[in-house]
Amino acid sequence: MDALPLPEHPLLREVADRLESGRHVAEVWDARWQLAYLTTDFILAASTTATEVAPALGEPIYSGRTAALRDEWPGGATRSSWLAHIARWLPAIAHDLPDGVDEVGLNLAPELAAVLADATPRRADSLLAGHVEIKFGRRTVPYSVMGARLTDDDDAFVGTAWVGIPGISGATLSLLATGDHRSLNNLLGLVRPARRPGAVLFADLEGSTALARTLPAAEYFRAVRRLMTCIDDEIVSRGGLVGKHAGDGASAFFLAEQHDSESAAARACIDAARAIRERTGEIAERSDLAASEVAVRFGLHWGATLYVGRLLTSGRADVTALGDAVNEAARIEACASGGLALASKDLIERLDPADAATLGVESAAMRFTTLTDLASATDKARRDAPSLAVCEV
Repeated sequence: MDALPLPEHPLLREVADRLESGRHVAEVWDARWQLAYLTTDFILAASTTATEVAPALGEPIYSGRTAALRDEWPGGATRSSWLAHIARWLPAIAHDLPDGVDEVGLNLAPELAAVLADATPRRADSLLAGHVEIKFGRRTVPYSVMGARLTDDDDAFVGTAWVGIPGISGATLSLLATGDHRSLNNLLGLVRPARRPGAVLFADLEGSTALARTLPAAEYFRAVRRLMTCIDDEIVSRGGLVGKHAGDGASAFFLAEQHDSESAAARACIDAARAIRERTGEIAERSDLAASEVAVRFGLHWGATLYVGRLLTSGRADVTALGDAVNEAARIEACASGGLALASKDLIERLDPADAATLGVESAAMRFTTLTDLASATDKARRDAPSLAVCEV
């Protein structure tokens, strides 16, 4: 996503650039206590966009308009905690502004009028600390905020830099750190649910019911965990979004907007399926199984009108997609008996010549078969998508 422009003041620009490079959830205020910068990670954490937060730039952080603008950010501070945070600094604000209390009163949020009336201007400490409650839907998450008063070589006040720190335990942060940050970053990009063209991948362990009956539960769980880890690794490493895990199956989406082109998204989808299949022998060996016992079937399809968004609840954070193409990809996967990877004609025809050559796919020589004509076609496939044309990749 686009970042906000860096502040013009040299010191504020330097600080903002460092906070941006360090991927901090941070903001910078200038000497008149006006918003000068919000980092991209702040914007993402607030589930908004640079365009939507830009109107707040240059606004006094104590004004009613600033409070109203921040109210509109899906993941911003609650109004009450934001105003409580600002109330703590009103004496310092009045100290730093040329016309003091009178100047603050010109733009002050109405809720802070009583606080200002009792405020005695005084210079703030060099290090500042506060607390806000960040809203995520109907829930709130506590954030500690640490601020530093910025002065130039002549000790003149030029602004304040603030960094937000989620109020969660170090153990929880460690758990999050074990995941692949690329996947979370891609998920953050889905600020708003929208129509997003992309490739769809469905993968499922074939013969899993019989395998589950044969193996002790603990051994079967370990085998499935190895497989799901492999699937997720190969998807994420190719810029894909991991969808739902259902037992021993998984789904993924390779969105055109997160790749260089529709062709690149289609190529990544096919490449991921091939990479997963190449690693099933390793998984079987580690699980003391025959290679034939870890056969994964794949359904690959293209969704021109996928409706994609992130699903955040108190218990999960993932991506979900709606549309006929999702159901059709599941039907293709169910027909890919014998550990095949079947791709739809729609997906193959998204490949440009360069990507097709990289994959070793000769588009002109491809021949497709409708699902209804496959010997392995399921009743659901014949019912729901009989004319869908596929080929093996």
